[in-house]
This record gives sequence, C-alpha cells and structure tokens, in this order.
Amino acid sequence: MSRQWTNYLLDSSSAPAWCKQVIEATAPRTDEGQRDYYFDPVEAERRVKFIEQFCRYPEGAKAGQKMLLDEWQKNDIVRPVFGWKRRNSAVNEMGDMRRFRRVFIGIPRKNAKSTLIAAMALSIILQDGEQRAEVYCLASNEKQGRRVLDPIKYFIKAEPILAGMMKARKNVVSYGKYDSVLEVLASTDGRHGLNTHAVLVDELHEFLQPKQLNALEALTTSSLVRTQPLHFFMTTAGSDVNSRCFHDWEYVRKVKQGVTPDDTLLPVLYEASPEDDWHDPKVWQKANPGLGSIMSMNEFVEQAYKPAKLDPRKVSSFLRLHLNVWAKGVDGFIDDHVWMRCAGELDIDSLKSLPMWIGLDLAAYRDTCAVAMLWVDEVHDKMYLRVQFFQNEAMMQAETGVDYLSYQREGSCIITPGDVIDHQEILRYIQGIVSEHNVQTIAYDKYMATVIIPQLVEDGIRCEMYSQSILHISEPTKQFDALVSQGKIVHDGSMMMRWQMSSVKIHTDNSENIKIVKSSKIDRVRVDGPVAAVIALGQYMHERAAGGNSDIITEVFGFDL
Repeated sequence: MSRQWTNYLLDSSSAPAWCKQVIEATAPRTDEGQRDYYFDPVEAERRVKFIEQFCRYPEGAKAGQKMLLDEWQKNDIVRPVFGWKRRNSAVNEMGDMRRFRRVFIGIPRKNAKSTLIAAMALSIILQDGEQRAEVYCLASNEKQGRRVLDPIKYFIKAEPILAGMMKARKNVVSYGKYDSVLEVLASTDGRHGLNTHAVLVDELHEFLQPKQLNALEALTTSSLVRTQPLHFFMTTAGSDVNSRCFHDWEYVRKVKQGVTPDDTLLPVLYEASPEDDWHDPKVWQKANPGLGSIMSMNEFVEQAYKPAKLDPRKVSSFLRLHLNVWAKGVDGFIDDHVWMRCAGELDIDSLKSLPMWIGLDLAAYRDTCAVAMLWVDEVHDKMYLRVQFFQNEAMMQAETGVDYLSYQREGSCIITPGDVIDHQEILRYIQGIVSEHNVQTIAYDKYMATVIIPQLVEDGIRCEMYSQSILHISEPTKQFDALVSQGKIVHDGSMMMRWQMSSVKIHTDNSENIKIVKSSKIDRVRVDGPVAAVIALGQYMHERAAGGNSDIITEVFGFDL
C-alpha cells in the first residue's frame, strides 16, 4: 500500500468514518491470527491506471485528453471499491473477491458523476475477469441514459486498443474475450431471468415511478449467484422523503457515521448540513469535491450561487442540487429539515388537559383519510400535533413505492379491510379521542363527511364545516408555515406525515393567497395530513378571533388575524 494511501486511511482528520471501521475490521484477530479484510494496493492502482490510460474526456475543454482522476475520486471511490478484498473468498483465478458489494455515492451536480460511472463500468467488464458478466447501467429516463452511454462509446472509439477488444451497438457494448455485455437501460420495466454481475445506477433520486422501481428491483435481485456482484449508486439529493433514494441515503449516513455497521457497503456522501451557511465557500467545497478542478470556482459562483443569492425562490434548488441538502422545490412548502427539527416525543397523557382542535380530511377510495389533532398550550407558547391516517387494504397492496406497512407498524396509519376506507372505523377512533381529551371543535371539509359528522353531532360534539377555498385557507396555511419555522409546533415525527409534507406544493393566486395542492399528479403523492393540520389550526384561529381573543394569538404566536 502506498504511503499516501496509508496516511489517508489512518489520518482521522481527513478519512471518512467508515475508514475507522475498516481499520478495526482488518486488525489481526486474536483467535485466528488473520484479518477478515485487507487492502490490495496492486489491484487498486490497476483500476486507477486503466481509467487514466484508456479513458478520455468526452467533452469540455479537455475533450480527447486522457482522464486524470482527482485525488478524491481515487481515494474515496476507485481505490476502496476495487482495492478492499475479503480474505479467503477466492473462487476463481482472480483471487480474493471484493469486500464491498454495494457502493452509495451522494454528490451534487457538475462533479462528473456520469463520466465516472461510465469509466468504472468499463473497468468492471474488462478487469473483473468474470466470464459471461452482465453489467447494466440503469437510468431513470432516456436522456439520463445517454449521459452514461455516450461517454462509454466515446471511450471505445477514442482508444484503438479498446476499439479492438469491444463492439459498441445501439445500447449494448460487448466484450468477446469473456463473452460479456455492458448494456445501458432507461425507461424500462423490470427484467427477470437476468444474471447481473454489476448494476450502476445514475441519479437514484429520480427513481419514483413503479416502472423504474421494478427495473431497479429486478436488476439488484438477479445477482445472488454471482461471485462478487456490485451495486453502485451515484446520485444527487432529491426532494421526496418517501423515495427509495431518501431511505437509502439515511441508512448510508448512519453507516458512514459508524452508527450502523455494514461490512459490505461503501458509504460516500458529500453534503452540507442544513445548518451550514450556504453563502460560505468552505461549505461549497465541503459538498463539492470537484470544485476547483472539475468545476471552477468562478463557474460555480456565476452559474449556481449568484442566481440563488439574487432570487429567494432558487435557494431551495441550490441547496439540493449544489449542496446535497434534501429540500423542496421552488414552489414547495416546508423543507424537510425544518419540519423534522420540530419532531419530539408527545406525552399524550400530559396533553389531555389542553384544549384540542381536530381537522378532518376524508376520502373514499384512492386518497388516505387524515385526522389531525392539535393541542394548544397558550401559556407555554406551544402547539402539539399528531395526525392519524387511514387507508384501505386494497390500496395498500396496489400502491408501489408507498410503504404503508411501515406506517402501520409505527402507528401512524390504520389499514381497514376491503377496497374502500371504513368510515365507521374513523368514527370509532374519533369517539375514542373525544372521550379522553378536551376536544373543542371538529372542523371538516364537507366532502365525504356525511357518514361521520351526523353521528358526532348526535353525540353532542361541536362540528364545523371548514371551507378549503383559497381565500379561507390561505391565512392558516401561512401561519402553519410560520409556526413550524419558529419551532412553536411540536409533532410526533411520524414517517407518514413526513412523506406527505414532502408531497406538498403551494399554489399562489394573483393576490398572494396560498393553498396546499399535490406536488405531482402521480397516484403515490398524498397531502391529506398537511391539509387536515391546517384545517385544525384554521378553526382554532377562527374561534379565538371570534371570541375576542385575537390579542392572545398576536402576543403568544406572533401573528395578526
């Protein structure tokens, strides 16, 4: 192992947290006297040398020149992916197999993601020594697929040695010596019957549709019989916290931090934290390892930073695309890190003495139903929110990409039998809440309320219809945003409400009135919980204003009605 690489691994100030785990895992065992894993510097440098000698820049000012990898590309990605081995795993002439079977790299735009994926794909098919290897580069759409395919074809065309070894057709590159293929797939349904040696995924955050997720699942599960399969993901942060990418990202962060041990995952995340000063060039560098080499500082300032500095609507996109902070789009509602900053443990028993307002957003079939419970503690300047969701069994099974079972396990979603939501079950739930809590009013949207509301009224519970017209709902929506931003609403942190908050888009009319709408027309987007919460807050605001207590709202919560 080179001295530079050794120092990089052992220097705690520069090495990622996973390096410490690797060093501990590779220390000699007292019982066996040997290591589970070891670093093979010859193999690591063989991969670096291949990329730098046989791959050429496909575009830009250096087009046609041999690629020279940055130190971070070599030290954080290429060397650890191919250099770390699992001892005594040899099953063929290539020796011990790779230690890392999964690689997850979170990196912002303009750091040459697609080009590096293309180079590593060629290295895998040519240098792994696997017979009849099937290597797939998977993209979410045709355009993204071309960003990986075009560099691969250029590498082969520009280098005579590669051109003599490989044949490039429309979307497939073949390597005759080992009868192997490298194929770029995009906008495809799941394929079965494959024997995948490696799958390299570009921009995982864009994999949201069932077709895309099915393709990803088919490829990653078809490599079970391979000797050293590799699942390689490289992506920018997204905005959908119910996505496969977000859940993987959070898991990878825990592995990188040393919280969750995972011997076969290489975690590489370049990201700013939500609390970082996004105006600080040190924060830009922290999230963009290619800044100053792949991308010039002047280019970053002019094309990325200045547009966000001059236009507040572009800040969220800057944070996501260039600092890798999971954030909303330009027309979103509340950023995920702001929402989760308000998460806390709700002691339900201690809240029973507080007045509660309930907001209902009901549906019959496809949408979820939401019961938002808002406790108001005016004395201590706090509100407490919990949202209970309901979905029917048929929709739970039909909706790909929505993990209702996890929501059910955490207690935030009740699944009712059949293919329609059982409103009697919702009625019984509300009656149970009323019997134990100081419920002031139940506010409801008139749609689908005919089953529940008459019985609640008969029970002597005050129920008020709440219009969702933009003029009526605008002020409560703005105040909900303000209270969350100020940390004055504490919620239970449920993943289902978190998902629905990430699905919110704000519609604004010509008079600056706002209303919650879905961020997309696809079926898996839901906003019933946020709507119900705003209805509960709106009813509270209305009653306090009508009762002559608007001064309390102004003094305690910091806004006027």
